[in-house]
Amino acid sequence: MEKSNRELKNMMLVLGASVLCALVVACALIFFYGPSGSYPARDTLLDPSVISHINIRDKSAKGKGNLQFVFDRIEFSYFDKRLGKMRRNAIPFEQYEKFYTLVSKDISIAEIPEKIESYFDNTYPTLLTIQMRAKEGTIGANQLFQEVQFIEEDYFRVQLKTSEKNPGWAYYHHPHLYHDIMKLFTVAADQ
Repeated sequence: MEKSNRELKNMMLVLGASVLCALVVACALIFFYGPSGSYPARDTLLDPSVISHINIRDKSAKGKGNLQFVFDRIEFSYFDKRLGKMRRNAIPFEQYEKFYTLVSKDISIAEIPEKIESYFDNTYPTLLTIQMRAKEGTIGANQLFQEVQFIEEDYFRVQLKTSEKNPGWAYYHHPHLYHDIMKLFTVAADQ
């Protein structure tokens, strides 16, 4: 009887220690890897190594049923102050790779100041978009896959794909970015 009581106590001690250890590990994982709202840009931007391999099945924007979409193009849209109008340029893949390398190590801002959000919402930001087209050749069946918006204050935001109707955004700050992307993407378009 005494032996079985000791075995029961030992078993309860081992079980209790296991539960306590599991709780400590779970708390540590949540603390260090939990949803902090901070994302490396390389995890929110489309990696250049996979762009040409994108192949998704989705509903057409025109309501033509389930279509298979493949990568189509990368576009850069901005307001040209010199011409006084919006310009839209196709961006060579190599230029997108340079942009990705430039910002891939940036970490998103967890607490977005209202002032910064209002810059994006109250202006016409400069855009970098990745477009998809229907593989079956359906005319007009294009889809926006990813959008990156830039403002002159050197902030940018990346649209996050969610199941909700209103997409979320990851916000970033990168010193001199606006100047750098304008130089990178407008020079590429003028060549």
